[in-house]
Amino acid sequence: MREPRPEPAPYSEPDDAWSRAWGTHALQDLGRHLMANGATAEDAALLVEQTWIFYSYEVLPALKRQTPMAIAVESAHERPRIQLTLLISVADDGDFIATDDVISRLQGVFRHRFSDPLATIADLTAQAAKVMDFQRQRFPPSSRNLDLIRLQTLNSGNWDFATVYIDDLVSELATIMDAGDVTPWLGTPNLMFGGLAPSALLGTPDEHLLRDVVTRAKFNLPAA
Repeated sequence: MREPRPEPAPYSEPDDAWSRAWGTHALQDLGRHLMANGATAEDAALLVEQTWIFYSYEVLPALKRQTPMAIAVESAHERPRIQLTLLISVADDGDFIATDDVISRLQGVFRHRFSDPLATIADLTAQAAKVMDFQRQRFPPSSRNLDLIRLQTLNSGNWDFATVYIDDLVSELATIMDAGDVTPWLGTPNLMFGGLAPSALLGTPDEHLLRDVVTRAKFNLPAA
């Protein structure tokens, strides 16, 4: 009589320093990968932090919308090479077009504020790519599209790691306060935001005020 197959072990999220520090899976994965390939904890933390800063304070204001970002890493060098690729859908709805000029300005900012200052610990590049697979898809893209993006990113060069950053500010808030407090906090009017509930800022030009709260808490910065 054939022995019954054992039930698969239930999946559980990793519980480590990265999962406690960051709510976004791509940032967690980036930190783990860098340390597994020889980066110091300090260098890995700095690179993950700067990825968050670049997306939150440069990409979002420039593109004026949520935009997935592929992160590819090639570690077989003295320093890791990290390539950030903004994934621009060809099915743009017309209210904004990521022109070559906008992308070029973003790349210039990235070199000046991120790539050059971090050159001693990593080779960083940023680029944009039009992705056919987002056509007729609402954000966020499907898991099938993300798998295709990973393949496209890895096939674009000698990269050995790729993940896709999907911005999730609410998950980041859950790393600086008790997870059960996030929803009530978002819905409660707050003098810090002119008496508005924090949720009213999500998806608006003032969302950076919420990101400032996350950034100050994560990086132990004094309140403005």
